[in-house]
Amino acid sequence: MKSKRIAAAVILSMLLCSCANSAQESQTPVSTPSTASVVSEAESSAEESSTVESTVSEAESSAEESSAAESTVSETEISAEESSMAESTVSEAESSAEEPSTVESIVSEAESSTEESKSKPKGNYTFEDGVLTVYSDHFFDKAYQIFDSKDEADKLKSIVIEDGVTKIIERAFNNCDNLETVLIPDSVVEIGKQAFFQCKGLKSVTMSKNLKTIGEEAFRGSSVEDITIPDGVTQIGRYAFEYCKNIKSIIIPYSVTEIGDNAFCYWGLYQTIIVEGRSEAPDTWDNNWTGYCQADIVWNG
Repeated sequence: MKSKRIAAAVILSMLLCSCANSAQESQTPVSTPSTASVVSEAESSAEESSTVESTVSEAESSAEESSAAESTVSETEISAEESSMAESTVSEAESSAEEPSTVESIVSEAESSTEESKSKPKGNYTFEDGVLTVYSDHFFDKAYQIFDSKDEADKLKSIVIEDGVTKIIERAFNNCDNLETVLIPDSVVEIGKQAFFQCKGLKSVTMSKNLKTIGEEAFRGSSVEDITIPDGVTQIGRYAFEYCKNIKSIIIPYSVTEIGDNAFCYWGLYQTIIVEGRSEAPDTWDNNWTGYCQADIVWNG
């Protein structure tokens, strides 16, 4: 019985507690945000706004930097263009500086050409102070005929033939009594007939090393004292050295295969003719190649 009372009391107590809790819940007011919470949220919103502004500012700053960078690139390009223009200007200035030099060079060449033209008048030769300089075979086309005049022939004292001339034609300088020396370059292969005929003053002749032919009467009656027949000469014409009484000694090289009659006619007792490499005259030499020669003939066979 006692236990039943206890159980009933417990149940009643539980019911009272439940009613009390329900009444308390009904009396609990609706919670509203506190001032601190609102302030905090406002500050947070302000910070977010500040962040946005900062982002915008950064974006604008970045845009300005980009614009500055573009401006720098543009300035660099302009500077490069100005540098290129400056180089071009310098190059033009240098070209302008070189142009006077080119003009001077052209003027110098023109003057040189003019001087050369003056020094090489008709026939490619000069004739000054008794010295004749022959530059070309064309001299022998016509110009050599000036020495047909006795006055001009008497003025001639020396002949210098330049390299490139190949032949001294016949009667080119015959009867030039005052001619003393002749220089013949290695380009000359032939001395024509009577080229130095009766040149009574001629004493020295420097012969071409490539000479092949000495024509008829080439030195007949000249006063030549010193002359060498080059090795390689194949033909000595008739009367080529007749009356050349001032030559002390002359060598006829083995290359000579033909000598005309009287080539060494009227040589004196004190003169010597040395025949190189032979013990006798070949059949191709004229039997009378010595003519009235009293010179000592030495066969060097």
